[in-house]
Amino acid sequence: MLKSYHLFDKPLEELPQGKLLITTLNEHSYNVARKDPDFNAALKGSEVLLPDGISVVGATRFLTGKKLKKIAGEDLFYFEMKRLQKQAVSGKGQAARAMFLGSTEKVLAKIKNRAALDFPNVEVFTYSPPYKPEFSEEDNAAMYKAIEEVQPDVLFIGMTAPKQEKWAYKLVNSLKFIVDNEERKEEVTSLEYGVLSEEKELKTQNSELITPNSQLPTHDSKLITPNSSLRTPNSSLIPHPSTLPSNCHVCCIGAVFDFYAGTIKRAPHWMIGAGMEWLYRLEQEPKRLWRRYLIGNVKFTWAVFLEVIGIG
Repeated sequence: MLKSYHLFDKPLEELPQGKLLITTLNEHSYNVARKDPDFNAALKGSEVLLPDGISVVGATRFLTGKKLKKIAGEDLFYFEMKRLQKQAVSGKGQAARAMFLGSTEKVLAKIKNRAALDFPNVEVFTYSPPYKPEFSEEDNAAMYKAIEEVQPDVLFIGMTAPKQEKWAYKLVNSLKFIVDNEERKEEVTSLEYGVLSEEKELKTQNSELITPNSQLPTHDSKLITPNSSLRTPNSSLIPHPSTLPSNCHVCCIGAVFDFYAGTIKRAPHWMIGAGMEWLYRLEQEPKRLWRRYLIGNVKFTWAVFLEVIGIG
């Protein structure tokens, strides 16, 4: 299964242009994705999937011979912010806007204050969503509206995995359908996790759903089926095509919000370089992370072993 992920193997400077969903894969997210098809679809449907974990890098090399370089969410964050700062001072009159969606107001305030010093030419906007397992339609509508008002060049999402990836995937890959029957002609939006890999006619009872000519990633994600639960026209969550700018990078970076705000300290560089960052985080938050690392690392190793012998 690990071999089925298209991990990014280039420098961040070579990120493709245009609207991108950028996510990361580490041993924990891999373990979760094996049991969560929606999360798996979100990762595989990302335009860019970064190898964020020494175990993922090592296992990929062992399975495929491909030499990857670990690229953490924090690496992505600094790259994007420096890119925006350079864009803002280039003299071409381009605005540079970064939006942080997630975490608490306290953490977001710290981020904004620090960014004002580190990247003074980048306009920083924040939004703290309600802390709950699942967002309501009203919650989502409010977030969509906030994003559309800001029109960010980069949207950082920090809601923890797998919630952030699945939410971002719905945001980026929302598709418009046309419902055409005898009673009405109204637009509805499909927010399912699967991505249409080709134009396909979908039928429901007395309705015909037709996909528009969208340029969508053609990964091996599941097709949306006629049984998919589509939002009704009366729903408050009807994303508009202009919700995201055409050049926006949507980056799921999770704990980086706390790292940059200083509310959680990241491991020293020598531990990161030695592949021991997980041990440092475990020492900081043993009650929350012991299962993820001690049991999760064993699960990851076992899964890779099963893939090696051809039954994973």
